[in-house]
Amino acid sequence: MIYKGKRAGLDYITFSDVDRIHECLSRPEVYRFLASPWRLRTRERTRKRIEALLESTDRVGFKIVDLSTGENAGVVTLSRINYRVGRAEIGYRICPRHRGKGLATEGVKLMLKHAFEVLNLNLVYAQVKEPNVASQRVLIKNGFKLVGRIPQYTIVPGYGRVALLIFAITRDSFLSGA
Repeated sequence: MIYKGKRAGLDYITFSDVDRIHECLSRPEVYRFLASPWRLRTRERTRKRIEALLESTDRVGFKIVDLSTGENAGVVTLSRINYRVGRAEIGYRICPRHRGKGLATEGVKLMLKHAFEVLNLNLVYAQVKEPNVASQRVLIKNGFKLVGRIPQYTIVPGYGRVALLIFAITRDSFLSGA
């Protein structure tokens, strides 16, 4: 385990995690707010995404572990990492049966620790579709501030045209607990 909180821990993703990650992330309730919710979610696609993550120089990802059960509860990633400027985009997915336990909130907090203290980034931002209220709560609990809103940005099945919200947190804000 790389990082441990009270309820969640972060650990390295390996190829042995493909089946568990695919089982979790291929569910419609998990991917409906992603960029392409209509894409077919196959095990092979999950394996390729993990392979790309492990080989990437501008992405970092960990599995979120439920410390009460030891189960993989989801994933948290930093992507579009720009080391020169010091910024990255954070993303996270939680398996349905692990929702409502604070694991996403704690997983994001632990990833921010990694981003600011290990990778020495200055800014982490997130993009959230407006109807995804649970994701907004995770960010706000971690000190992110709403910094932008793009109306009618995309179409989300069941919601129609929705806005894209941009949240951000700086290193100083995170480290000061503000």
